[in-house]
Amino acid sequence: MFLCGRGRGMNERSVTVTRVYGWACVSGLLLSVGVACAAETNLLSFAYTVSLTPEAATPDPLVRRLNDGLWTDIAAHGVRFAGDVTITLDLGSRVLLTNVEARTFSAVETGTWATAGVTLEVSADGASWVALGGLSAEGGGVFKGSMFYACVRYLRVTCARQAGAAGQILGEIVVHGEAENASGLHAFSYTTSVPFFPGAHTDGSLNKLYDGLWTNASNQSVQYGPSNMETVDPDTPGYAIASNVTVTVDLGSEQTVSRAHLYAFRSNTSNGYVTARVILSNSLDGVSWNVAGEQEVYETFYANAVRFDFLLPNTEARYWAFVCLKGERTDVPRQLLGEIQLTGPSLQPVVGEPLLFTYTIAAQVAGFGEKTDQPPRLTDRTWDHVVENGVRVVGNTEILADLGVPRRLAGARLYVWGPTKYSSTNKWYGTRRVLIEASTDSQSWTEVADLTEKTGMYFDTVFTNKPFARYLRLSCEMCDDEPDKDFENQIFGELLIFQPQVSVIGAAPVEVAGAIPFAGFESDPLLDPALIVKGGTVNGWAFSYTDADHYAGYQINGSTVSGGSILPRYAAPEGSQTAVLMGVASMETQVTVPVDGCYGLRFEMINATLNDRYLKGPYDFRVLLDGVEVEVVMVMNQAYVQREVLLPRLSAGTHALRFDGLNSRQLTGWGVLIDRLRLLHYAMRAEQVAQQGAGMVFMADSWRPLALSYDGAIRVGALWVESVLQPTGKHGEATYPAVFSGPGGIIGFGRGTMIMLR
Repeated sequence: MFLCGRGRGMNERSVTVTRVYGWACVSGLLLSVGVACAAETNLLSFAYTVSLTPEAATPDPLVRRLNDGLWTDIAAHGVRFAGDVTITLDLGSRVLLTNVEARTFSAVETGTWATAGVTLEVSADGASWVALGGLSAEGGGVFKGSMFYACVRYLRVTCARQAGAAGQILGEIVVHGEAENASGLHAFSYTTSVPFFPGAHTDGSLNKLYDGLWTNASNQSVQYGPSNMETVDPDTPGYAIASNVTVTVDLGSEQTVSRAHLYAFRSNTSNGYVTARVILSNSLDGVSWNVAGEQEVYETFYANAVRFDFLLPNTEARYWAFVCLKGERTDVPRQLLGEIQLTGPSLQPVVGEPLLFTYTIAAQVAGFGEKTDQPPRLTDRTWDHVVENGVRVVGNTEILADLGVPRRLAGARLYVWGPTKYSSTNKWYGTRRVLIEASTDSQSWTEVADLTEKTGMYFDTVFTNKPFARYLRLSCEMCDDEPDKDFENQIFGELLIFQPQVSVIGAAPVEVAGAIPFAGFESDPLLDPALIVKGGTVNGWAFSYTDADHYAGYQINGSTVSGGSILPRYAAPEGSQTAVLMGVASMETQVTVPVDGCYGLRFEMINATLNDRYLKGPYDFRVLLDGVEVEVVMVMNQAYVQREVLLPRLSAGTHALRFDGLNSRQLTGWGVLIDRLRLLHYAMRAEQVAQQGAGMVFMADSWRPLALSYDGAIRVGALWVESVLQPTGKHGEATYPAVFSGPGGIIGFGRGTMIMLR
């Protein structure tokens, strides 16, 4: 998404717009009137561990409070630590890291609770760590570091409590970046025209300019030339003044490059170091060279680091030469280079959140007792045990996923085990290839990926052709190309299908306080340990009861329907109690709506089960408002997920909200736990309406669908959809469902630009 207006400044994504349409991006325009714009935030998910046990008042049993996207409520979202704490993040794979934020709370109760400072370290392997320095204090408890551009997998965030404080309260760790396989970064080897200085900042393995790290001069730079003028020796190459250093990069084959960066360190003082100018050339054969550009202007970062930035017209070449010229000062003997990055054109959509779907498996499923019931094994968000969470199939197989309706798809990931031998036999299991095809009708199929290499435990792909499909067919071939190994099975753990990253324009929804009674299901006093309340009218809710398999009510952590006391992933997201809906049952209450408008009902849910070892399949239930079905929700996960149901345009007053268990598979001992019910109001206040100035341009495409999360219309001077200028009119989900979605917002355009209320 682009929001553009006239002007001279431009960012990376506005270059194409400038060349074609003569506009430059000023994306802050709508933000100035309070409209949230979250296009391409590239927020990364991660698992984490902490060096200090949280205080008992704010437990973090699911280890997710620091990356759940919530940090506005000190009681509900904060995690308290009595001292300094280190949070170690695992991003799952190498990423191109850009920004990191630590969001903390300050409180004065039984002593001061505050964070004094935050430092960051990164690692590619989790063993060798590099310090990136401290995050700067932004105010309001936010600490932030930006423009790292480092390729890493692990982060270590150390938060120091304020001196004299009782402790500190952390709310969220936010990591911005892009998966390495989607960032367009090229791999390469390199040589240099002069040797590195042997006394400091060495590069014996010739990898420091391609290790993804460049922000710390002490251990991430390569020095050319001696450290001071006294040791200059023109007859010894490593001690000669580094007035001209050429780094020649070999990509291994001809590849398209659209951008090139060279990072260097700058201390232009006597006996200092400086790179003043860079000349970039390219070659197909390493013999004949073409000059691609010359840069004297650079971007300045912290720690005296600078970046020379070359924008290229998608140039095909195998070899690239960076001629680095030292500044003119005669008392500066050296250059310190940090990193070289070559980037290809970005053709792949960025993956967003996983989608819900059902599936079938074609091949015979090997016997795991009652667990031969396949769904939701591959969609329960759990694959931590090869027996309890795996699906074992005999030979080759097909997995057919049904998304319910055609969707724009960004990628897929299939977790597998093997190739490994069974411990008790000489038999082997493993998967060697996954062919993925897409279809809108399950009849005509188009290949979208052919995967023959795993990344860790999974086959992973980002779809370059962004298919619009309802069905995905994964043809999984068993390993059978090793004659000395007797393969007979494949074992799958989880299948994830991703939508494109969603861009949001519009006012952020505001929670309506007190709209839903008993919204967190926290009774006073709390229930006795492991107790369940079944049926009855309690705290504004009417719960039904038929028998032991069909009832609604509420329960406390550790009950028989929340996995028992040994499964912390079932712990209530808010407090210690949740609602429970089992079999065919219902729960109903009255919701108070303060003003007319568009609303959303948000809640968190997880499968309720009388025995988590025997997963039965997806459970479905209906959400009704005033007796009218709003949506059928399917739950098939063993970890809490957040869902939002968009409600029809509501009038002020009270409305009947009802959850009806459908249990379409007619299973016993199967249902859903529901917690943290919230009513959200999508609206813009009158003071947010402002004249924006004529000529704003709005651009959108289906690679990154737009959720129009506002109540009203935005008028713009020109609207481009899929690179096509649209005629005057009004557009939204009705006209372009692959591009737009949302609770009623539309984009209209004519003369000038105005945000309008309706």
